[in-house]
Formats: sequence, structure tokens, C-alpha cells
Amino acid sequence: MRTYLDSDKIQVSLYHDCIKKTHKMYVPNVFAFEWESDFLSVTRAAFVHEYEIKISRSDFRLDLKKHRHDVLTSKAECERPNFFWYVAPENIIPIREVPKHAGLMIANGRNLRIVKKAPSLHREKITRKLAVKILTSYQYKYWNLRLGKKA
Repeated sequence: MRTYLDSDKIQVSLYHDCIKKTHKMYVPNVFAFEWESDFLSVTRAAFVHEYEIKISRSDFRLDLKKHRHDVLTSKAECERPNFFWYVAPENIIPIREVPKHAGLMIANGRNLRIVKKAPSLHREKITRKLAVKILTSYQYKYWNLRLGKKA
């Protein structure tokens, strides 16, 4: 029997994967850049990984048209992750359609499998400003949830 994977279940898989890899920070649905990230993690070496979760092929195709990809491939100095990943269930994203600047992980239950490794977009470590921005965004989400407000 095949289990349906939604975005929340894939975020849980990413959480467990980041713990296993000893990442120091891992947060879902935060505003760190010019867009909301489905999931972000920060490694022990202080590099930021962004994970974009896709549940359908049409959602993936629409994502390719977003401004985010211009920023990710920009040579200009701007806040962006060190690594950008797509994460999806099997047979959603063909590897040949994954942009050069992105990696691809396949989610199968709680397991994640790297199909295409994400290339390094830059080598700068997370800044204090960006870390505070991530934590502030997550703080607002937490308190809105706790107080029963819509985010």
C-alpha cells in the first residue's frame, strides 16, 4: 500500500534527516530571503540549505517561473542559501528538468534519497543578520499558532 506524502510529512522527513546530519538549525515555513522557504537548515559549518517541497508536477513547473531562481543564480551579492534543493515524492520531478543550480531529493515515507546533489551557490557562511531573520520569522509563526491566530 502506497502512503500519500504531503508537504507536512516531507517536512518531518527533512527534520529527521537534518538531525541525523547534525545540522544546527532546521525550521519549516520561514521568511529568510525574498520569499517564504518550505524548509531551511543550517549546517555545523554555517551553510544554509533551502528545501522547496513539491507534491505535484504542475506545482514544480510553476515554481521554475518564480523570481527566486533569478536570485539563486545571481552573481550579485544578495541573501540566498548556499544550497537549494527540490524535495518531492517519486515520479514528480524528472531529473532532466531540475535546474543546474538545484539538487533533488526523493521522499519515500520517512526516507530521503539524493538523486541530484545540490551545487554550492556561494561559500559565505550564514550571517548573524540572516540567523536573526530566520529565528524572528519562526518566532512569529510559533506565537501566532500558539495564540490561535492565522499566520
